[in-house]
Formats: sequence, C-alpha cells, structure tokens
Amino acid sequence: MSGLRARVEPFGAWVRLPDETLVAISRRRAEALGMDGAAVWDAPGPHPPSAPLEAHVAVTARCPVSCPGCYQNASPHGDHVPVAQLVRTLDHLSATGAFTVAFGGGEPLTHPDLSALADAARARGLTPVVTLSGLGLTPANVQRFRAFAQVNVSHDGVAGGYRTVRGYDGAAAADRAIALLRDAGIAVGINHVLTAANVDGLDAMCAHAVALGVREMQLLRYKPAGRAASLEYLTRRLRPEQSDALARSLP
Repeated sequence: MSGLRARVEPFGAWVRLPDETLVAISRRRAEALGMDGAAVWDAPGPHPPSAPLEAHVAVTARCPVSCPGCYQNASPHGDHVPVAQLVRTLDHLSATGAFTVAFGGGEPLTHPDLSALADAARARGLTPVVTLSGLGLTPANVQRFRAFAQVNVSHDGVAGGYRTVRGYDGAAAADRAIALLRDAGIAVGINHVLTAANVDGLDAMCAHAVALGVREMQLLRYKPAGRAASLEYLTRRLRPEQSDALARSLP
C-alpha cells in the first residue's frame, strides 16, 4: 500500500494511485492489497458512501467582475476566507477520507496564499485542483499553479455563448489563460456552465475545447444560489426538453 491513499467502501474501496488516478476496486482486490474492510463489508446494508470523493472549497468572495448568476455573490470588494479557517477545512476533509479538494471563489487568483493552500492540501493527502476565470493570469504568475494537479478555466461558450451566461464576453481571456497554462506544461481543463441560452452551442464549444488542447470539459448546472437565487433562475436554467435532449446526446 506504499504510495497509495485508500478508503474502504461497501463495494470494496477507492484507491488513489501515486499518479493521482482514482480507481474503484473490488473487495477481493482490496484484500489482496492488505486492506481490512470487514467492519464495512460485513455490515447489513445498504450504505451510502462514507465521504465525498471531491469537495469544493471557496477561498475568496473577491472577483474583478460581478456575474449576474454568481452563486457565491462574489464582487471586487469581496473578502478572502482566512487561511486558518481554510486549513481547518482541509484537516476535516483529510480526516473524513476525501481525495480531492477543488479550490474556487470568487476568483482564486486574487488570494495571496493560494499556492500555500495547495501545498497544505498535499501535506494532508489531498489532491488540489483549482478553477479560475482566466482574468489576470499572466506569464509572470502562471507558475503559481504548478502545485495543482489540474487548473480548470471557466469558459461558457463561443459565438456569444459566454456573454449570455456571464453578462460580459470573457471568452478571449479564457482562451489566453488556457494557452498560458498549457504552454507552461500545467494540466488544464474547462468548466462550462449550461443554461437555456448557451446549451445549443455545446457542440461548438466542445470542438473549441479540443482545439485548445484541454484535458477535459466539465459540464456544470446553473445554480439557484447567490445572485442567481431569484425568479429569473427559472428562465435561465435548462428547460426540461433541453435536459432531455442533452441526455440523449451523451454516449
């Protein structure tokens, strides 16, 4: 088990390999690796997972823009979360058996201790990832993100799709940030928020993501929280027929 972080589950176990790949293994395989899961495996079920695989931790409510649908209510005048509080959160996540901590905001780039938080996560056996808007990322500060296993950049569409979600067109800034991270050898992905206004552009966005050379694109729902906690949410979220069409389009 040297170099592995594992968590017993009713089906067997989750195991994170030294290259940070997370895999599910059977009880038989877990036993072969020397894991004693009898307390979980022999208990009458069913049992929910013991902890999340990944937890999102907002490090700041500060952001240079004020998107109308921001579920964190972030703004240029928002406050950073105190480092001591964030470290306590990392301690808790490590103790409960989480594997990955996804730092977000607000705009995490504005937090002065972000690199140290990535190091603190790794010291506790957690794999740190982070999501940025791309605003403010430069060749000078891109090196701050080498401690992260992956950096995802928020990018909500091409041909005007970004503006329909965020209220401003930050697509070019997102493209530049992705190129900076990619060229620096840092693993990069895209976070893409789906709404009724931009879902029809998903195919074009996927093609754009491939051209940018990202590792993955995560599809996120529009959340009814923060500034999106209003009746307008009902007009901006995916309509039922759009959700059905999206499900049918997935392999």
